[in-house]
Amino acid sequence: MTIIKKILSNKMLWIYALLLLMSTIYFLVPPVWNLKRAEFAKITNLSNDSFSINWVYFDDISKHFIHAVVIAEDSFFYKHTGIDFKQTISSAQVNLKSKKIVRGGSTITQQLVKMAFLSGERSYIRKVREVFGALLLEQLLDKNEILTIYANNVHFGQGLDGVKEAASFYADTTPQLLTIEDSIRFALVLPRPAPRSKAFLNEALGDFAKKRYILIVKRMFEAGYITNQQMESSLLMGDFGSPLKAEK
Repeated sequence: MTIIKKILSNKMLWIYALLLLMSTIYFLVPPVWNLKRAEFAKITNLSNDSFSINWVYFDDISKHFIHAVVIAEDSFFYKHTGIDFKQTISSAQVNLKSKKIVRGGSTITQQLVKMAFLSGERSYIRKVREVFGALLLEQLLDKNEILTIYANNVHFGQGLDGVKEAASFYADTTPQLLTIEDSIRFALVLPRPAPRSKAFLNEALGDFAKKRYILIVKRMFEAGYITNQQMESSLLMGDFGSPLKAEK
């Protein structure tokens, strides 16, 4: 009991403990607070305060695009606090079984933290930093702000970063005018833009992409984002103007 009292009364020990805690937090938590000033700048160059002509405000991005990406990448985005614990546990089970990281289960918030501050290396330390960063970022920014920064920086293959560049190159339009079909096809490119963006160049969806497209459009309807008529119309035009048949 005396030893415990001595430890508790030792001010230097408390200072060392505090310094250790602060250094640990500094190491584990990426500087996500920098994203609060990411407006008008690419997250790859946060020190640049100049106006970026490629920046698009949330209200100037098609809601179809927002909805398609949320459905495809993080269906519980508006409900979680940065981490989808159900997906995280499921991914952890798969990774433990495989004895390596083969599945991420990252939310959109986690993906943004990774894009902005972390490497693509698959490691448990990087994953822990991603989790800490996502939890803090959700306290600093609201959901629409997170989606805005994500949409302006996410990779779409072919050297394209952000929805404005992708909309112009792939669909010859602006982010605000992206159709349901365009938006779902954009969502299909994520999270592996290098191989999947080739569908835009070929103007033809592969078998996996066709099934994924149908699933996304169905979930958009189930979520109330589109009407039954819009869903049917999107299926008729889904494969770059050719119809897709949903299984009954």
